[in-house]
Amino acid sequence: MKAVVLAAGRGSRMRDTAESVRLSDAQRREADRGRKTLIPFHGHPFLSYLLSELAAGGVTQVCVVVGPDPGDPVRRAAEALNPTRISIDFAVQASPEGSAHALAAARPFATRSLGPESDGFLVVNADNLYPASAVAALVGRTGHAMVGFRQRGLLGGTITPERLSAFALIRTGPDGCLKTIVEKPGPTDRKRSGLDDDVLVSMTLWRFTPEVFDLCEGLERSPRREFELPDAVTELVGRRGRCLQVVPVDAPVLDLTHRRDIPVVDALLEGREPTL
Repeated sequence: MKAVVLAAGRGSRMRDTAESVRLSDAQRREADRGRKTLIPFHGHPFLSYLLSELAAGGVTQVCVVVGPDPGDPVRRAAEALNPTRISIDFAVQASPEGSAHALAAARPFATRSLGPESDGFLVVNADNLYPASAVAALVGRTGHAMVGFRQRGLLGGTITPERLSAFALIRTGPDGCLKTIVEKPGPTDRKRSGLDDDVLVSMTLWRFTPEVFDLCEGLERSPRREFELPDAVTELVGRRGRCLQVVPVDAPVLDLTHRRDIPVVDALLEGREPTL
């Protein structure tokens, strides 16, 4: 199984120094530069923990999407890991133009066939640590799919009830296929949309077939002037009528978005050793 790790983001929220939190010198250095994947925890960069969970969930090959700098520090750090459980390739996002634009850069990797049974690949954010059980829930499937995290399960990680409204909510049909994604809904949006506490949350853990690349490369820019992966998903299930199966999972995700997340992640990762 392959996975594409989107790691070329600028980390603007992580660079916000208005948040006063206690960090080690090494953690502060990487946070100041917005390099979320390289923030160290107990002697290992955050990226190591993510790759370890992907490997434990059944992924054997990953492609890390990095920036255009020939000496990109994320790339250098990944190359230095020397993993034995998982192989690492790289793709370059030439400019920071959104998640769909980043995924499109990995097309050569994702479409390099492993065999007739390998019709798809996973896509994950580099600043989320997904449990291996959530990864495994998609590895054994075919076609398009995504994990829908139950809200109560997410509260066991870095996510508080107040932060839940920052994440996309999922609505499914009777067949379990995705109907709509409500991006960054606030309390008013939840009430208007008829969403309740049992609705599932998207944490950007996807499974796609190569069909998604045509959609990514044919998108119009969003209001943020970027090419957004959720817009490609909307095209996939809307215009093309594809079933994107939603797999419910009751488990926490460690989200590393803000500086205030670093001490929480540090505490939750104590005693955990990434195995690559």
